[in-house]
Amino acid sequence: MKMHDLEDFFKSFLDRSVFQGREIVNQFDGLDDLVRYYKRKIDTADNNMAFMMLGHELFEKRIDFTHCKGGYNLIWDINRAQATINYVFQQGLGKIFEPAAEELFPYTKETDTQKSRLEYAFKNDMPVIVVDFTPTGGRIVIDGNHRVVARYRKDPKMKVKTIGVVGFFQLNFMPNDLFRKLYAVHQNLHSISNYMLGNISREDLHTDAWLLQGTSDLEWMNNYFHQQDGNRL
Repeated sequence: MKMHDLEDFFKSFLDRSVFQGREIVNQFDGLDDLVRYYKRKIDTADNNMAFMMLGHELFEKRIDFTHCKGGYNLIWDINRAQATINYVFQQGLGKIFEPAAEELFPYTKETDTQKSRLEYAFKNDMPVIVVDFTPTGGRIVIDGNHRVVARYRKDPKMKVKTIGVVGFFQLNFMPNDLFRKLYAVHQNLHSISNYMLGNISREDLHTDAWLLQGTSDLEWMNNYFHQQDGNRL
């Protein structure tokens, strides 16, 4: 399977088929130019895979579009995620939640869990990492799938130590430019479509909760993240 196939996704915004059957309430000036700009950004993004040789634990998830053909794969570097989260906690900014296993279970990749690992996972009390996946409005357990599944099977009401991560912050966990831009493009176009449908105001659109960094361009990403080199975050 290709790492990403966004041809129909971009086309759906150019021909407005993404809004099929729904009324466009607000126009977004320059949408066509923006879509072409995003396509260039994806086509030229650095997809250096050297990180694969660093021995880091990786979590991969396929994201399929619901309104058209295509989708893309995302990879989170779990070692990078844990180091970044540790730094945040050292600054006194982190918080651990304890939802029931049944709350997290729908966001796991149960089919990828190995029965032989569940007994050890049940004894592992390290917090799991859950990211808010803004473009789809869902969540993804990127670290701790076995811990969640083991507790769910034992008792769905059992509490699971959890670290929740908002959409933007998880970009720090992604190991190269391509994965970060795939996420950013999906979130920004998702946000713009919500504005055009009248679900959010223009003021809301230009906040980091919707458009990353409050802007539709991606120039802020230049030199914002450095290439993972195995020696630092």
